[in-house]
Amino acid sequence: MSIIFGVQQSEGNVVVERQLLDIALATDRWARDGTFVRARGRIGMGFQPYHTHQRSQLEAHPVVDQLGNMLTVDGRIDNHKELCAELEMEDADASDSLIVLAAFRRWGEGCFVRFVGDWALSIWSAVDRTLYLARDHAGSRTLYFEIRNGHVYWATFLESFFVEERTRKLDERYAACYVACQPIRDLTPYAGITAVTPAHYVAIRENAVIRQQHWRCIPSSRTTALRDREFEEGFRFHFERAVRRCTSSTAPIIAHLSGGMDSSSIVCMSDCVSKESGRSSNEYIDTVSFYDDSDPAWDETPYFTCIEEARGKRGIHIDVSTLEWTLNLTPPKADALLPGSDSLLLNWDYSSMPSGHRDKYRVVVSGIGGDEILGGIPTGVPELADRLVCGQWLTLLRRGVAWSLPERQPLMHLLIELGQFAFGQYLPLGLDLAGSPGWLAAKTIRQCRRNAIDASYVKPLTLARPSAISNSHAWWSVLETQPHRLQAPDGRYEYRYPYLDREFVEFIFQTPREQIVAPGRRRYLMRRALASLVPGRVLERRRKASLARSPILSLQNTLRLNPSLLTDCYTVQCGLVNAALLEKAIASITEGSKISDWHYLLRLIKWELWISEQYPARLSGVDSRCWLQRVPLSYTRAKEVNVGGQAS
Repeated sequence: MSIIFGVQQSEGNVVVERQLLDIALATDRWARDGTFVRARGRIGMGFQPYHTHQRSQLEAHPVVDQLGNMLTVDGRIDNHKELCAELEMEDADASDSLIVLAAFRRWGEGCFVRFVGDWALSIWSAVDRTLYLARDHAGSRTLYFEIRNGHVYWATFLESFFVEERTRKLDERYAACYVACQPIRDLTPYAGITAVTPAHYVAIRENAVIRQQHWRCIPSSRTTALRDREFEEGFRFHFERAVRRCTSSTAPIIAHLSGGMDSSSIVCMSDCVSKESGRSSNEYIDTVSFYDDSDPAWDETPYFTCIEEARGKRGIHIDVSTLEWTLNLTPPKADALLPGSDSLLLNWDYSSMPSGHRDKYRVVVSGIGGDEILGGIPTGVPELADRLVCGQWLTLLRRGVAWSLPERQPLMHLLIELGQFAFGQYLPLGLDLAGSPGWLAAKTIRQCRRNAIDASYVKPLTLARPSAISNSHAWWSVLETQPHRLQAPDGRYEYRYPYLDREFVEFIFQTPREQIVAPGRRRYLMRRALASLVPGRVLERRRKASLARSPILSLQNTLRLNPSLLTDCYTVQCGLVNAALLEKAIASITEGSKISDWHYLLRLIKWELWISEQYPARLSGVDSRCWLQRVPLSYTRAKEVNVGGQAS
């Protein structure tokens, strides 16, 4: 994951390269392949490459064309061959930056929807003096921006925003959404610093910000005229291409192998691709598996070892039962700019790997998104709701009977449920507060509702089918769980998500729901398509157990040892939490009488620990605590810096 950053000064001011080099120091520790900066008048950009695939070697510095347009790209354009053919360019010599610039000159703002891959970019248009910031369909690269004192700043990492400004005002709306377990969307903990929305681009002209969506997860049509076998072949084709894109790399790759269907299918398909290329099993991608054989609900060893035996290559095994499960920040550093970097789930970090492995890998392949997109929950409600709104009454009754039998659910109850589901999809998007704890204050709910309404991608979807709208909601929820959004301070990895590949997602969302999941058969299409690839023991296993026992025990132990942990805390002072009701909830969880709210309380503790660890000075009063003082940045590693694209 390369690092991009930049500054646009107000009219009459000029960016100097020294200013860009100072910003580069903030991310210098992760810039293994150098630092390059370029300044032209009021615009300046920086690029710190992180080479992970062959074409990334073509990227060196911010690119400027003959019209004065300037560009930096972080990521990978997978359809570069098709774009080069349309643009009449030689693909072998054209970097992704040159392709993007040529596409921008040809199609203007319409170019962003044409880029397939994982990317984030910034373009300065010299003609209309507009800055464009854009992210791919899934937001697989982070990109933030801020307008301050008439100047525009943007960067891949939040660290870049703390070079000139040491003090930041806390965004109370972010705090409310975080403790309420509601979507964060484009917010950051810092007022004024905003994330570019996935599948969107931002056009900034004279400090006016215009947000536009360049890709929609709701398809305009649905594929219906194919036979079952054709759907299976289509699934395998798109899935193989997605895995090939994510596992094509000149840098060492490691893949999560949890023993579930998603990660196992990725590893098996990657081996199939490698075998077709003539590679031996020793050249297959490496895997890492976390296990806890002390917890009967989370012993995945039999399943991931089954995959390892089939592929003939043992992966890295990390026994988390031998580790101390605490709620303290890990590692306890003052530069964790986002809350949640705790040791409860190790942040899926590789700092616990055996010596020699931690710094070996640059790319991590994750199975995030498979469960939500491929029918992990065996319900027929979305399919039946489509039948209902389309007036297909006979098919609705026939399929309703088929769905009610395996669940032993009365047909009338199912019809009522799907009616409520279908009607709910066409209501204005609100908040999912079902089961939320009573100790959340009314102020918190108002802040969360305001954020949901203000989200740029919340739009009326009245012409889509209920299942398509449901897919849309699931899609945006998946984007909130991507691990690259919250990485460990000691190491940054390039995460890749085969199940979020744009063309794979478009195929799945255009496929009728009855193909994706069937009565009594979750992952119906996936199981049929990969039956000859993934071992049956894994492909036909029951739903993988969720990890709950250890977090609950850790939470209870923490509250017993630190009964005053949430006394006079930030959220109470700000009025986000009702102190009296919170005290009762803590007592209930500690005693084990009511533990249903454990994940809300865990989230609250993560927030308070982050506040206290990040900013140790516990200031009195709400107003003063809303201001966060960053400690001075320190850098120890010297880097060879390239200025203006010329060797220094």
